[in-house]
Amino acid sequence: IGYEYIPKPALSDRRFFRRGAWLLECMYHLHMVELGGESWNRYTVFRDALRADPEVARSYHELKRQLAAEYRFDRGTYTAEKNSFIEGVIAKVGNGLES
Repeated sequence: IGYEYIPKPALSDRRFFRRGAWLLECMYHLHMVELGGESWNRYTVFRDALRADPEVARSYHELKRQLAAEYRFDRGTYTAEKNSFIEGVIAKVGNGLES
């Protein structure tokens, strides 16, 4: 379907694929994780928090829009800033998830 596998040793529990040239055109990312694995559980907790609390979903939406505008050509900072929000939500509602 046009995605390229990008080996990322730091992401040992998931596989990373991208579509499109880096920073030159619209880029799409696809992450694959093991069903029931640590990343799966963390993503599921975050997804469920977004579904359960419209205020959390709205805040995440607004944050992503602001970060996309501010860090249009700095994916690393965009991701780090977004991850801070995600980790905060998981910490609040994770109930025993391992970090």
